[in-house]
Amino acid sequence: MANEFKLSISLSSSLGAKPTHSYSISTSPANANGTLGAQDATTSATAITVVSSGRWLYIENTDATNFVNIGVDSSVTTPIAKLRPLDFCILPFAAAATYYWKSDTATCKMVVFTIT
Repeated sequence: MANEFKLSISLSSSLGAKPTHSYSISTSPANANGTLGAQDATTSATAITVVSSGRWLYIENTDATNFVNIGVDSSVTTPIAKLRPLDFCILPFAAAATYYWKSDTATCKMVVFTIT
């Protein structure tokens, strides 16, 4: 089946110059790289396992209780994202960067993959 993943982002404002931006991509599993299953984010900072290609990085916290910080430093002392329980984020993927995660209180099941 084609185009099983769809990403649509839209931003608009009623203030000032009223900027409007939108982006949309549809892709199939053949173009979704990485691990489409769960990985563990523990209370120790751990490198996120992804393949080294793609345009977007999708990360989802499937835990209903605990939050997970995402960072590019090996100790996640300066988070670039905080995924609250059942939250997700989509980041522009930089193959040269290593992304890390660290759970606040307990191990959390995470879903991560890249989209080309």
